Amino acid sequence: MAGFFDKVKESLDKGVTAASVRSKEMLETQQVKSKLGGFQDQKRSALEVLGKEVYDMMAVGGLDPEPLRARVEEITSLDQQIAEKEQELEQIRVRAEEALKGGGAAASAAAPAAGTKFCPSCGGQVAGGAKFCPGCGSKVE
Repeated sequence: MAGFFDKVKESLDKGVTAASVRSKEMLETQQVKSKLGGFQDQKRSALEVLGKEVYDMMAVGGLDPEPLRARVEEITSLDQQIAEKEQELEQIRVRAEEALKGGGAAASAAAPAAGTKFCPSCGGQVAGGAKFCPGCGSKVE
């Protein structure tokens, strides 16, 4: 009879661990996707401005690449930030899968320490008592 209860307990522990891992994955994913969406919106806006600047230059008879260079660099930087966030999403997915395969010990190792907060600006982890994000410097409440 004890073996039956041990199996039930083990099954419940796995279920709780899986729910914990998935909820943490979902929270982290949502934060990263929010930041990713912001970068994508900024890129669309920068591309619109670049297109307007090129159009205005061509309308008056010439194309001066110098003023456009800064806009292109901004877009290139946004492309890099988008790629980093997409990579971060993949890392979150992989960590969650590893935690689920490894059971409770891996899930505990993947979970943030108690009191850990997440930055509302960049989504990075912030220690419980910190007032500012170590990643981006934003104020954390």
